[in-house]
Amino acid sequence: MAGYTQHLQAKRRLKILELLRDGGGRANEDTIQTALSSMGYPRLSRDKIRDDLKYLVDRGALKDEGLDDLMVVQLLRRGVDIANGAEEVVGVALPFAGLSGDHHAKKIHH
Repeated sequence: MAGYTQHLQAKRRLKILELLRDGGGRANEDTIQTALSSMGYPRLSRDKIRDDLKYLVDRGALKDEGLDDLMVVQLLRRGVDIANGAEEVVGVALPFAGLSGDHHAKKIHH
């Protein structure tokens, strides 16, 4: 079951990057949580959303612009590259299956 959970987590992280890319590049954790829920992702705890956002911050895809107890993130250029499939990061799903064999993708392990 851990493999399936990791798969869902990686897809969710990609979806967060895509939401930010397509939605202006900046959002808070509550907005992201609501957007994921409206797209059919199960309602997740704030801690799970924060864990995903921190994971993406640690990999240079997002910048944390937190305000008090609300996490606010800004999409960085690397996050756009990951969302577009130009760069591969372990723990984040690819946007489409065909990219995994692309020799232009750069795999990063953190």
